[in-house]
Amino acid sequence: GLVMSNRMGSQAVRAKVVVDATEFAVLARAAQVPFREASAQPRTVRWDVIAEKPAAEADLAVRELPIPLMRYDLTGRAATSGKATWFEYSFPTQTSDDLAGAMALEMKFRSQFYTDAQLFTADRPVLTPPRSIVSRAPGSVAWTDASILPLAVCQPQGRDGLWVLGGYSDVSRETAGKLMRPVSQLALGARLGEYLGKEAAGKELAKQVTVLAPSQPNAAGTVRESLGGLRPQPDGDTVRETAALPVLGRYDVVVVGGGTSGAPAGIAAARQGAKTLVIEHLHGLGGVGTLGMIGKYWYGNRVGFAAESPQNPIEKRMHFYLSELRKAGGEVWFGSLGCGAVTDGKRVTGVVVVTPFGKGIVEAKVVIDGTGNAEIAAAAGAETQFVEPFFAVQNSHIPPREVGSSYMNGNRRAIDAADPLDVTSAMLDFAAQSFDRGQIIASRERQRIVGDYELDWLDELNGRTFPDSIVYGNSDYDSHGYQIHPYFMLRPPRVPGDYKRQFYGYLPYRCLLPKGLDGILVVGLGISVHRDALPIVRMQPELQNIGYAAGLAAAMAAKTDKTPREIDVKHLQAELVRAKILDQAVPAQQDSYPAPAPELAKAVTSLPTAYNGLGLVLANPEQALPLLRAAYDRSTGPDRLAYAHVLGIMGDAHGADALVAAAKDALQKGQFAYHREADGMDRLDQLLWALGRCHQPQATAALIALADAGAITSASRFRAVVVSLGEGKDKAAAPLLHKILTGKEGSNDPNELMVACALRQCDPTDTLAKETLQRIAQSTNGPQARLAQRFLAE
Repeated sequence: GLVMSNRMGSQAVRAKVVVDATEFAVLARAAQVPFREASAQPRTVRWDVIAEKPAAEADLAVRELPIPLMRYDLTGRAATSGKATWFEYSFPTQTSDDLAGAMALEMKFRSQFYTDAQLFTADRPVLTPPRSIVSRAPGSVAWTDASILPLAVCQPQGRDGLWVLGGYSDVSRETAGKLMRPVSQLALGARLGEYLGKEAAGKELAKQVTVLAPSQPNAAGTVRESLGGLRPQPDGDTVRETAALPVLGRYDVVVVGGGTSGAPAGIAAARQGAKTLVIEHLHGLGGVGTLGMIGKYWYGNRVGFAAESPQNPIEKRMHFYLSELRKAGGEVWFGSLGCGAVTDGKRVTGVVVVTPFGKGIVEAKVVIDGTGNAEIAAAAGAETQFVEPFFAVQNSHIPPREVGSSYMNGNRRAIDAADPLDVTSAMLDFAAQSFDRGQIIASRERQRIVGDYELDWLDELNGRTFPDSIVYGNSDYDSHGYQIHPYFMLRPPRVPGDYKRQFYGYLPYRCLLPKGLDGILVVGLGISVHRDALPIVRMQPELQNIGYAAGLAAAMAAKTDKTPREIDVKHLQAELVRAKILDQAVPAQQDSYPAPAPELAKAVTSLPTAYNGLGLVLANPEQALPLLRAAYDRSTGPDRLAYAHVLGIMGDAHGADALVAAAKDALQKGQFAYHREADGMDRLDQLLWALGRCHQPQATAALIALADAGAITSASRFRAVVVSLGEGKDKAAAPLLHKILTGKEGSNDPNELMVACALRQCDPTDTLAKETLQRIAQSTNGPQARLAQRFLAE
């Protein structure tokens, strides 16, 4: 078998036979198979590029490939008459057969041979390895035809069950060069696969195994990885790890993930003189804004670094990030994945990284988690959040890629971009007919840390200022999904006719600091922010400037031997003013909460008019509740019910009598057609939420009665009833939820999961809820599986 590492951590995979088809024979190296002595002869390295015209370098040979191409416009929707041609670059090299040599070679191509006429590049240069394994093949014949090569050239001496397919197979180096051509790989791979499929059928899995991987503390600290597996295993089978990891490098700042926030973070840290490394599992910087095909901005406050960064074409944008990082003295390891953390107590001191040559540790004074999914912070023990019982995850996109295009956005179901099973399933569901497929799931919402502070939607709505603001964001509230914040139970994010309204908000530095962890900053979509506040700070300009701010902070901490939590935030803000990310007035700002008493009193008075002032009231609950109760007591009719709604969604039962009376009136009328009023809200929606959240037996009974009478005539009402009953944890709601779940059984949609979660909360012994959650926990739908697993564990 083998140990594989991915964005969900590391897992052991037991197998009868393993084929090492990796580019650098990483499994053969780990298994310590014998290799022949490396050839000292120069080798030819090749790299394929699509461009308008080739690069012109003295030592570079260029061959035009006669392969037809269609060039498209920016959005990839229409063919253009622009020129696009395949070119193969090649030159001789004596690059070493190790991590440093591979990275240096890729940097040479991406930096020295780049031109603005470039439209598309291969991930890696192709280089024939300088050596091969010692195989069980007889003699050392220079085989010339992959169709007649003996399969034994792929079978190492001394390691049963392992086969090596590719440039490291035991053939002459001339033959290896031919063997690495795709047509030859296909031919030999098909033959080997057919043979091993028959051979494996007669084998059994080994009873006892030893894993050559880490688990014990070593000189760098304690290795911490996610070891829970991709899905729960029925037998709970595990294997023990035994070996320590090598230290691959030591840096001031290590950025894991060179995406929309990670690349600017690395650039900022390097510009401050910090010894900086960016670890990126793809072969280009910029993330969703480049390889994710969102190469132009939607909304966002394009200042500071975001103004410095170009938009499309994406090749130019990737080159900008790489050249700025290297110009500042920073390094990047492409094709490498951060899959764990190294800790000393509660302080992160490094990362576990998987490279094309194996796994190791990179030590750091400060780590920046730029995975966009808070994966390193989570591995280190940070508390995270993702997927609520509402199942309101924003939609994602799987971008196609056409030659010449740089902006191919879209809207598909929510995808957990870190889950290999979910990504594979989503890719298979989307049968693109394009030239290529974008290499990143363009997800709009991911796993987020619970930080020293969580930015709330009300902070943005109310224009809250902070003493530690680092970014000022804006957007039109571009949320691809529905909302769950209590505010949206009574008011829409944008009233009808005002869909282009812009929202603005500050982000405090504390949102980058995982609660209880030192030595690490989190950037990208993994920051500490309520999911309904995310649309204002997830625009690319904001994410770029958040990353840049984190890079400045990390460099400051490394230089002064402090943790990111200990730095002088006013000094950081001064640097952000110099970088034109913050306005000069921001460092002098203080927290604008709590609201002044006269403003809050005015907000309470305004509530009966379309719930004006609701944002200020919800943001100041302790001061507002006495005012609300008094206003409820002295009001009548619709005003009294409006106050009861607000009290109800705040979890206060003072207005429960008015809510129950409104429910009885609705039951008598029996008119349950869904209807949006002029303010964009359905009145029965508002009542259902308020009944469910005031947590009173009579209110719960009224909610159940409305549901039984047929009030659930829309998706929003379904959520209001089911989620509210689940949060109430009243066993009296279990029969209704069981009935609803029976009608949803096997539908595999979010509503089925939503009901199962609610029923589990009301009656943990319900068998149908448990069986439903167990089935969904094993499904390929990542967000659904994650939520089901959490409810089963609870």
